Amino acid sequence: HQGGIPACSEMLSRYLAMIWTGEKKLPTDWVQQAKEEGHTLNEYYAEAGGFPTVVDYPSFMTAMSELIGCQPRRPSIFNVKRLVQYYTFPMWPAWYRTRGPAARPEIIYQELERHGMLDGIGPKEYTALAGADVVRSALYQAFIGNPLFYIFSFFGTFGKNLGGGWYWAKSKRYAGEHGVNMKLKNVIFP
Repeated sequence: HQGGIPACSEMLSRYLAMIWTGEKKLPTDWVQQAKEEGHTLNEYYAEAGGFPTVVDYPSFMTAMSELIGCQPRRPSIFNVKRLVQYYTFPMWPAWYRTRGPAARPEIIYQELERHGMLDGIGPKEYTALAGADVVRSALYQAFIGNPLFYIFSFFGTFGKNLGGGWYWAKSKRYAGEHGVNMKLKNVIFP
């Protein structure tokens, strides 16, 4: 699931269009950043030798959305259905059209309205057969397990450079890319 080519290409195209029109500028050290990030990714994806286009999709999309200014906004806790969908549904490219340049939030909202609150956990037939245990497990993972992992990982990294994320963990990670470094908000509110 790493590196959806159409979604990543769209994000790159949006950023390049902003550079082309003068809305954004490349950082002065972009060549050095590209070399360092390329080295880190080559080390991390050593088993994918010969495929320098492999990226970590969540990290890539998060970094690009910050550069573009189209980061998805976490829904209000008062809209429980949308909040659960935000944490349990895939990171569809439409999430990155909710705000920022050429925003079209109606696309993701129309799609989410077609689904129930718990559809991101698994097919309706599966959740109906497995019952409340599956729903409980998925909600625990999204709202308790993952946040605890992020918090304990963050506090367990004293002395480590968090700028590059946690490629060292070889597990769930947020990696800083394209000059966008990991922030505390990425740990607590991914």
